[in-house]
Amino acid sequence: MSRRLVRPARRLLLFALALLAVTHGRAFADDAGTRSIFQSGSGLRALGMGSAFVAIADDASAAIWNPGGLGLAPRLEASAAYTGYYNLGMSQTDLGLTLPSWRWGAAGFSLRQFGAQGIEQRDDRNVLLSDNLTDSETELALAYGHSIGETWGLGGTIKFQRQSLAGWSGSGMGADLGVLFRPGIALGSHAAWMQNWSVGLAARNLLEPSVRLVQESVPDPTTLQTGVAYQHSFAGARTLLASMDLERTQGMSPRFHTGLELRLFSELACRAGLDGSTFTAGTDIGYHDFAIQYVFENRPLGAVQRIGVSHALGSTVAQSRLAAQQKEEREVQARLDEAFQQRQTAQAGEVVAQAVILRDQGRFDEALEALATAAILAPSDSTIVPLQLQCLHAKARALETTQDWSGATIAYERALIESPADSIAFAGRARCRAESDRLAKRSEELRRRYDDAFEAFVHGNLTRARQGFAEIVASEPNAEDARAMLQRTDEAIAARAAAAPEPARPAPAPAPATAAAPVAAPLSKERQREIETLYRRGEAAMAAHQPDDAMRYWEFVWSMSPGYEHVADYLKREYLLRGMELFSAGKLDDAAEMWRKALKVDPNDARANAYLARVTELKNRSRALANGER
Repeated sequence: MSRRLVRPARRLLLFALALLAVTHGRAFADDAGTRSIFQSGSGLRALGMGSAFVAIADDASAAIWNPGGLGLAPRLEASAAYTGYYNLGMSQTDLGLTLPSWRWGAAGFSLRQFGAQGIEQRDDRNVLLSDNLTDSETELALAYGHSIGETWGLGGTIKFQRQSLAGWSGSGMGADLGVLFRPGIALGSHAAWMQNWSVGLAARNLLEPSVRLVQESVPDPTTLQTGVAYQHSFAGARTLLASMDLERTQGMSPRFHTGLELRLFSELACRAGLDGSTFTAGTDIGYHDFAIQYVFENRPLGAVQRIGVSHALGSTVAQSRLAAQQKEEREVQARLDEAFQQRQTAQAGEVVAQAVILRDQGRFDEALEALATAAILAPSDSTIVPLQLQCLHAKARALETTQDWSGATIAYERALIESPADSIAFAGRARCRAESDRLAKRSEELRRRYDDAFEAFVHGNLTRARQGFAEIVASEPNAEDARAMLQRTDEAIAARAAAAPEPARPAPAPAPATAAAPVAAPLSKERQREIETLYRRGEAAMAAHQPDDAMRYWEFVWSMSPGYEHVADYLKREYLLRGMELFSAGKLDDAAEMWRKALKVDPNDARANAYLARVTELKNRSRALANGER
């Protein structure tokens, strides 16, 4: 390295070689040869900005400048660069790689190699011994960084250095630490200009690598570099990035670095800076995610030119995080869907089991009501329709036993509505009609009028049915079947009137044309973070089988942002399920309250409306029975 002056053991004095090394060191930094070449940094973007990069450090060179920037690096990136110095047989090759992950943090890799050829070797009498000595210096760095939200990036680097010079070689280990901080975001400021600031601090060689070639180990001194950067967007996608760093190396005076980057559009960027007193400039010319990079440095011994390439790969960290969150939400939603289906199926199974018990007890009307509820809970349950047919057949046979031919005919008609191919119901209906005709001895005209009224009753046209039966009773006072059907029609009309909803209140007058609808104020970033935290806590609570806690979190989220993620779907499902549980337990009012909450979330939900209609029907029927009505 440039700072390592080799002391020969016997007669060999590499005076010329040492002089060349010191001169070479001064070409890179005003350090009197006390620092290695690797202290000059790497990465053409950073070097083009005068090495003012500690508060930026978001590309493939972050492991060198500030490992804290790795945690905030936006995307996987690889880079390679080559530098030739003054046509003196000296060259440098740099490779860099950044591997960010939103979940695990980011890893960084850097490999730098410097070589020099044609070095002369002379003895203490200045006699030329060799003119083709070589110097090779290599640094391998491995880094890791992690972010704390969008505010802090923390990281560290472990590096291995090795030098081979004129037949001697040595190696050493070192370590760096770095921090990158975004004060505007940390303070919760909503001003765009505040959020565009960043501050960086890097301690390079905090653990100093020390290399011994012959007898004496020479350490690479610790360097502290702090900086601040600001990015401003203008004229669409154009951005201007400005940075300034202060570097302090042990045994050296402070050194300033300043840099500017103007990105005219995604494929072209121009840079300029001052590395101490050295002017630097650079540019990127890109195509999609691939860029060719160039840097010019006006150093005291002459111009230094660097060329390289960089390539960004894959999705950004934000895109990967969003995709993972969406996948997790889909998995949560799938689990909730499965749980909803299981609970709904269980509820329907309980109702069907109760219906079987009622059927066996001969309480056919109650069994049919229970089966109607089960059909709402589980429309795809293939066991419900056969049970309904069994109950209707049994009810019709029981009515036939009491010679209630009209009631039996109605039961068979309902069975045919459920299953038009039901041969038992078809035969039973024909049998009951024939017996009714025989007993009533109706004329053909009376038969036709009775059938018309009966068809109207079956299909719900109660007004027409009542008129028809009333005319038959008026003309044939002994027509008991018509009289019984007239009574049933009156009861059906009364039940329908009791179950009818209250008249809708007139809608309020529309607001004047000048009164605009209120627009919800945009949520602050702090409130957005609060909503996201509550939403995630609800998902975690549901995954931990704590539905009450999940409901509380999601209700908070819905009250602040009804359209956030899937919170409306989650709440609606839970309200529907809890309402079914309460309904099965006979708590009709509590069940109705849950379903009204579901309608508050989604006023057009068909299931909640159907459940509420069912509760209203049952309550009206119970009220009618309590009043002694049939």
